[in-house]
Amino acid sequence: MKVNRVLAEIALKNGVSVAEVRREIQAALDEGMKSPDPNVQAYWNSIPRKGDKPTLQEVITYLSNQIKK
Repeated sequence: MKVNRVLAEIALKNGVSVAEVRREIQAALDEGMKSPDPNVQAYWNSIPRKGDKPTLQEVITYLSNQIKK
């Protein structure tokens, strides 16, 4: 999956920059990761990542793979 291509398509369809799309999605992810709900935290922790928290690309790749299953 080409995440950058998908983000570019979203930006084009909404008349905004790719940077704005990235910022908005990242803000939503950050907000979701703040949840104190143990089930929500377990879900975030199930996403494969290289760092402390999953990147936008890691989340999108993970979710697209889950949808394919």
